[in-house]
Amino acid sequence: MLQDTYFALADSALTRSHENEREHTMTTEPEGVEDGPLLPQATATAPDASAEHSETMSTTKADANVSICTRRDLIDEIDRDVIGLLQRRKDLATEIQRLRMGIGGPRLSINRESEIVQRYRVGLGKPGAQVANLVLEISRGPSTTRLSTDAHADGPPTL
Repeated sequence: MLQDTYFALADSALTRSHENEREHTMTTEPEGVEDGPLLPQATATAPDASAEHSETMSTTKADANVSICTRRDLIDEIDRDVIGLLQRRKDLATEIQRLRMGIGGPRLSINRESEIVQRYRVGLGKPGAQVANLVLEISRGPSTTRLSTDAHADGPPTL
C-alpha cells in the first residue's frame, strides 16, 4: 500500500513537471515570416503569475520534502520492527534446537528450512530465497551449512 502511495505521488509530480515544461516550451512562428525561427509563445497570464507559480513550486517541493521525511520515519519504524522480530525468531529457533537435541534429534531440520526458503521465494520472488537464507543464518548461527535453491558465488547450492 505504501508503495502504491509512493508511485501515485511520483506520477503526480511527473505530470506537473511535464505540464510546466509544455507551458514554457510551446512555440509559434512570428507573423509574416514563413520559415523563420520558432520563438517562445507569450503567456496570457497576469504579470504576477510567475511569482505565484514560483510560490506553488516552492510549496510543492516543501510538501515533497515533508512526505519524504515522513516516509523515511515509517521505514525506520519498520526496520526496528524487523530487527525485533528477527531477534524473537532467533530466540525461538534456539529453543527449538535445544528441545530437538534434548530428545536426540539433529540440531537442524533441512526439510523445515527448505519449506521456509520456498515460502520466502513465493512471497518475495527470486531474491526471497536469499532473504530466507540470511534469516535462517541469523536464527541458527553462521557455522551451519547454508541452504540454497539458487547458485551462489560462495559455492554450489545445497539442500
